[in-house]
Amino acid sequence: MAGRPKDVSDDEILQEVALAPGPIVTAPELADRLDMSGTGVNKRLDQLVDDGYLHERQVGANAIVYWLTDEGRVRVAEA
Repeated sequence: MAGRPKDVSDDEILQEVALAPGPIVTAPELADRLDMSGTGVNKRLDQLVDDGYLHERQVGANAIVYWLTDEGRVRVAEA
């Protein structure tokens, strides 16, 4: 994966979270689906958490899961 963080918009990332088959997603899942590097997607997810569009929770020693906040759902619906 070459990573394309500047080519993928925040709305595209949030839409991928919304379209995930389950209620949560991981950074590696999103990196694969968006053709982004792991580092690139992690930075973007951290920013979306800070901006209030995603929740995050550590579920294991190295696993963090993400899901949309109410504000994130509104942004996806308006995109």
